[in-house]
Amino acid sequence: MESVQLVLLMRTPNWKKLPDAEAAALQKQHIGHLTAMGEAGKMVVAGPFSDQSDPAYRGVCIYRVGSVAEARALAEQDPAVKAGQLRVEAMTWWYGKGYMTFPKAVAP
Repeated sequence: MESVQLVLLMRTPNWKKLPDAEAAALQKQHIGHLTAMGEAGKMVVAGPFSDQSDPAYRGVCIYRVGSVAEARALAEQDPAVKAGQLRVEAMTWWYGKGYMTFPKAVAP
């Protein structure tokens, strides 16, 4: 078995619709954070959800950092989390060795 740290990004209970310009600026910062995590070799993939029955589920990030605590700490640095628009749920995800590869990700 192999493991990664799975981070769910969830809409906070106090989420509010932001003015378009503010939402666009925050989204740009959010994507910048995710890009930086990938380029640093901390996160191997991330993306938003669609077609989910609960709109609170916004996206997922898969980190490969060795601990849930570190993945949570990195995810909580996301500007959208800091702004109170998203919250973090983090856990370890186990899968069969060799079943999944991340060819664009930097090896730990």
